[in-house]
Amino acid sequence: MTISLYTTGDVKQYTAQEIEAVKELKEYSIPSDYLLFLKTYGLGEMNNLLMFNIPDKDYVKNTFSEYMDIWQWEEGDEQKALNSISIGSTIDGDVICLIDTEVPYMILPRHSDRPIKFNSLAEVIVHYDKMYGLKGDYYFDSYDDWERLSFDDFIQFKERRMEVVKQMHQAFFKEYTFDKAYHTEKQPLYLIKDVGGWIRFDLVYGYSFNSSIKRGMLRKQ
Repeated sequence: MTISLYTTGDVKQYTAQEIEAVKELKEYSIPSDYLLFLKTYGLGEMNNLLMFNIPDKDYVKNTFSEYMDIWQWEEGDEQKALNSISIGSTIDGDVICLIDTEVPYMILPRHSDRPIKFNSLAEVIVHYDKMYGLKGDYYFDSYDDWERLSFDDFIQFKERRMEVVKQMHQAFFKEYTFDKAYHTEKQPLYLIKDVGGWIRFDLVYGYSFNSSIKRGMLRKQ
């Protein structure tokens, strides 16, 4: 299976030098499909659910070494997890790792005591596709030079939150263009390819307006 992601703006691909540095993190081989992913997309978030972070050869050991009994392990897997390279996480707290085995991808789930192993990165993505109901519609928000904006602090009064967010949503919808939209009924997220970012409005709880748009770069219709 080939991984194809709709990207918001320019991605920051890993350079040849950065790829070599990843290969040197451990004594075992790094899966070629993961290296290809870094060469193609770099680091970032998929559907704001799956985060591909800087590969870390010590994260699992430093974070979980005293708590490995929270999972039930197959023979040899606990030590492999401690010697893993963490490559990502999910919004629900899962940790995604590379381990030294023929089945190199391991998920340490937040809400289960059974680690899961996969043969490829594509299988990992399909796993979360099914979990979150993405239906194969993927987008990727690159970790580059955009800044995240949050106006939760601005909306201070509970009785006004929903009204303010609805007004902001209506104003955006009337005055700006976007390329793709997701979850439009409850928590709409709009992708704007020209500026390499997205805007989300919470129409369920009215808690927030969030954005990865660079300041001053929105374009009106």
